[in-house]
Amino acid sequence: MYLLVVDGSNPDAASRERIPSGCAIVFVLFGLVFVLAGVRWIGPALQAAKGEGIRGTLTIETRNCRKGCDWSGEFVSSDGRLRVADVHTDDLNHKTQVGDRVAVLYVGDKAYAPEGSTEWLGWVVAMLVGVTIMGWTIWVWRFSGRS
Repeated sequence: MYLLVVDGSNPDAASRERIPSGCAIVFVLFGLVFVLAGVRWIGPALQAAKGEGIRGTLTIETRNCRKGCDWSGEFVSSDGRLRVADVHTDDLNHKTQVGDRVAVLYVGDKAYAPEGSTEWLGWVVAMLVGVTIMGWTIWVWRFSGRS
């Protein structure tokens, strides 16, 4: 990669200086974090989107709202066989309050809205961003030595 450096004494004279390879490695690792996060979470999100998972009820015990809301509570399957404490979700109606019992799908270790979730779209975007960052960095690094 090159960084365009303009000499302060002569603003019209521009030269290229090589950026250390450590910078390229940092960008590739940064992109890899996006890809790995997407790979980890897209499976459960796709299952929820298809309506797959264990149907049951989430009793809301905590609600945290900043830019969006997330909730946690105890999940109980519809048949009562499965009970899981401290299940998290960010896929509910914003009017949901502590003490409410809401129908959810339990997939992996997270609860999703029973009508399906579009969370998978966010993970696809995250992976595309990661691949773009890595590809751009590698491409620039590969071809930066040519004039």
